[in-house]
Amino acid sequence: ETYNNLSTSFKDLVEKVEIETEISDRSDSYDKIVFGNTDDDLLLERCDYYNNLKCFCINIPPHQTSYGIQQLNIYMKKASEIVVVAPGNYYSFTRKHTLLEYTLGYRYIYVLQHSISKVLPIQPSPCSAGMDWKQDSCKLKYINDKVKNLLNCTTPWLLAFARLSDPETRICSPNTSVKANKIYLENRYPPRNICQRPCTDMNLRLALQSRTRREDTTNTVQLTLYTDIEVYREVMPKTFLTLVAEVGGYLGLTLGVSLLDLKLVFSSFWTFGKARLE
Repeated sequence: ETYNNLSTSFKDLVEKVEIETEISDRSDSYDKIVFGNTDDDLLLERCDYYNNLKCFCINIPPHQTSYGIQQLNIYMKKASEIVVVAPGNYYSFTRKHTLLEYTLGYRYIYVLQHSISKVLPIQPSPCSAGMDWKQDSCKLKYINDKVKNLLNCTTPWLLAFARLSDPETRICSPNTSVKANKIYLENRYPPRNICQRPCTDMNLRLALQSRTRREDTTNTVQLTLYTDIEVYREVMPKTFLTLVAEVGGYLGLTLGVSLLDLKLVFSSFWTFGKARLE
């Protein structure tokens, strides 16, 4: 707890967060909403990492953004690292694609575009629908369980997560901290059979539009979002029923036989057989 009390808090980093949210479906009109820098305003979560021992995840309340966000402005107090991540993708390599370092005295404007991909659970490496947006939780649980089961403690950056399930979890002592760190580094990328790839995933593309020097005390990071979302969906080109129907259709086309023709054939055999009996 001493570290939490002495280290930087979210209030020390951010003055306020401001969003422009659409007020109706398929409309360019928007409302401007200003949030403070408290847990109640932004539904803050800790997302600590081994090279950033104290990180904060901003979650905009869903009821405030029913029709989507056009723009997000973060008013900064200190130089910081800001990462734009899709749900469930903070503890992955994709985080490095959308990492930006903020320097005081500037206004940064970024354009953010995102798309969603949906794939089918096909062998040999099937996806898991139950893993959608939950990759981070699976990875953290796997690593934390590894450390805790072996040492009965955890690393400083896993403490916030570990205490969600066990409030009594403690940080490893100096005697075991090196071993705990080694276990973490060896297991921070769980194999696919432990944390399967999700069937639904989001891809982000972040581009710097401008960086402007500010003479006043306004230090802002602005994210402008595309309101249209591209969705890529994987589909089976043929199902078994479609295959049977098409094979039957081609046979009928090439052989010239249909159910009506079969009726005519049986009728002819019946007439011929009846005539022979007479």
